[in-house]
Amino acid sequence: MRITVCLVLLLSACTASPPTSERDAARPERDGGPAEATDAAPGPLDASSLDAALEPPDAGSAVEGCPPAGPFGQRVGDTAEDVVLMDCDGVEHRLHDLCDRRAVWLFELAAWCPPCRAFAMSEANRVYDRFAASSDFEGWVVISENASFDPASRMDCEEIRARYDLHAPVLFDPEGRFQAAFGVPANEVHVVLGGGAEIRHVDQYAADEVEERIASVLTE
Repeated sequence: MRITVCLVLLLSACTASPPTSERDAARPERDGGPAEATDAAPGPLDASSLDAALEPPDAGSAVEGCPPAGPFGQRVGDTAEDVVLMDCDGVEHRLHDLCDRRAVWLFELAAWCPPCRAFAMSEANRVYDRFAASSDFEGWVVISENASFDPASRMDCEEIRARYDLHAPVLFDPEGRFQAAFGVPANEVHVVLGGGAEIRHVDQYAADEVEERIASVLTE
């Protein structure tokens, strides 16, 4: 009988599980919790996957400061005022309607301005098309003056839109509202806004920088 009891006790000791604390202590931990079984490590992202990983989420969540409220200003970090412009078809467009975009690009041109014409001809569509697929981006071409240095009209808007086959919405500014809002002259000017119509960049004759400025705001 004594031998039988000993054998039973010995078998129980061999098959019993260790206490929970001992099991946890024996398992390697990662990021503060028990390690989990994983498949083989993923390979490097290809170009399309990398672009998708870097693509900011589409609009849909509320943007802080939208619609924007004053005070408004002209400097980087200020909130831009609600500039109202007309498109070539006579429809009003309000800048604050774009306040939910992560990045907004405004390209001002005057028809008499050689750098404006050069950018419109060779770069404007390429820059706009690079970002246009994102719902977090919008761009406007704003015509300030015609070739006679007079305020742009609807006819000027139609002529310039057709001449350069511009892909971005083309608006005209017959009352100088754009220049007043940003404190700029009526020639080649690039403005980049962040969410809530926050002024992030205002550059005159800096066309070679604007693409990366848009990208930096869009991917923050």
